[in-house]
Amino acid sequence: MDSEIIVAADLGNSKLAVMAAKKFADGKLEILALESEPTPQDSIRNGIITKPSEVAARLSMMLKLLANRIKLPIYQFYVGVNGRSLRTVRVNVPRIFGHNEEITEAILAEMEAVAQNTAIPERDILRVLTDTFMLDNEPIQNPIGVIGGNLAASYILAVGKPEVNLNIDKCAERTLGYEIAQKFLAPMATATALLSESEKELGSAVIDFGAGCTSVAVYKDGLMKHLAVIPIGGKHITNDLKSLKLLEQEAEKLKLMCGEKFSMRDKKVLKIELPATAEGLEQRSVSTKDVELIITARLHEIIDLVMSQIHKSGCADALNAGLVITGGVTNMKYVDEIVREKTGMEVRVGSYLAHLTETTNDDFVRREYAQLVGLLLCGTQNCCQPLNKNPKKQAKKAPKKGLKDFFGSKLGDLFSDDAPLKENVN
Repeated sequence: MDSEIIVAADLGNSKLAVMAAKKFADGKLEILALESEPTPQDSIRNGIITKPSEVAARLSMMLKLLANRIKLPIYQFYVGVNGRSLRTVRVNVPRIFGHNEEITEAILAEMEAVAQNTAIPERDILRVLTDTFMLDNEPIQNPIGVIGGNLAASYILAVGKPEVNLNIDKCAERTLGYEIAQKFLAPMATATALLSESEKELGSAVIDFGAGCTSVAVYKDGLMKHLAVIPIGGKHITNDLKSLKLLEQEAEKLKLMCGEKFSMRDKKVLKIELPATAEGLEQRSVSTKDVELIITARLHEIIDLVMSQIHKSGCADALNAGLVITGGVTNMKYVDEIVREKTGMEVRVGSYLAHLTETTNDDFVRREYAQLVGLLLCGTQNCCQPLNKNPKKQAKKAPKKGLKDFFGSKLGDLFSDDAPLKENVN
């Protein structure tokens, strides 16, 4: 077969979305279908599913509709792990041999296992990334096969609250006949869709302006060096606009209009007429200048917090490929200019067009779908085959010793947890 059908799900604070694509041997995607709907109120907060049964019911229906669209059965799907508790921490693991010894893959696997078992208070380790090695106090890229007396490895651990991952599992268990093929960190999936390998090598940061949160993933030397999630996003801009004496739905509509019917930084100040509402509010008008001031103030706050995380990464002066921005907020005009002026860095709006075939419908090319496309790119198993009949999945039960593959774990499934359902979202 020259292609596989990959299915991915985005379980976000503001929307639920599932996407199916045909993935070819060269890695290109032909997106076949999409289903999306607003997230049920208060069912997902801060990236944590608080009402698994409700989300599972909606997800089951959407996957069924998706299967009808592609005219194939769907048995499994890929999903992103997200939420404001996601962050990275660094740990160092030393290994002193007492005498010169050849460094083997087994030794590195044992050191990685030590990192994997590091106790992080109130956090689960979701992913382990090998950063650097020091052999006899000298840096070395790959120590395998080299002889030395002591070895030190630096690891980057992506961590999050246990319920972030656990409640996804609980939700999947309650879907009707669907299973999770694999889970990936959502910011890393987004980076897979938007960053080239050269940008990861040169140094770049992906800023994803989500509805409830903004994530920043910093890359350098081909590796994610830092991950943080800021608990402010597009919904906060909507709430700010309500200060113009608007209902929430009016504020959201006004925000969406910024880019479609008018744009920030228009020299001409316009009055936007708002119709009377059933709630008893008479016809009103707002100034585009007031809208600009409110949106810009909140964007500046988010950018300041993002830059604080970039400086914390230690890579602020080494991001030679600049910043890549994505998310629904970037649909507003001049957001890239605002970020560029505020940071003094090169900025581009992210695009995943390079990963798509020419036959992909333009309707599927939207910035808020970057995570879904990243998940599709990371997926390897045909989601139209039952999970228990897939030899690739069966092979994961007996992992080989060694370093982790990209996005994979050779130390077992990092996302398995049989603990009771938790709903603490603080």
